Amino acid sequence: MDADEGPIQFFKLNSFIDKKYGKESITKLFSNSKLSDEQKINKIDIWWKGFVENNNIIKDKQDIEKKKQDQSYQIQFQNTK
Repeated sequence: MDADEGPIQFFKLNSFIDKKYGKESITKLFSNSKLSDEQKINKIDIWWKGFVENNNIIKDKQDIEKKKQDQSYQIQFQNTK
């Protein structure tokens, strides 16, 4: 992992959480004195798993689209021979 990748991943995670669970959710979680550290960690784990799943779905969709484009290009190329 590059040195810059950690902050970039955190920014993406924070954006995902803001969109899915509401603005400033991470800040609100950390400042919630009613929750134990373990509860906060569990919540972050849940959010992280959702973030990873969301990114895998997006990546899978991008991979499928790329394969379709590659196949279309191969068909077009074969038809020009």
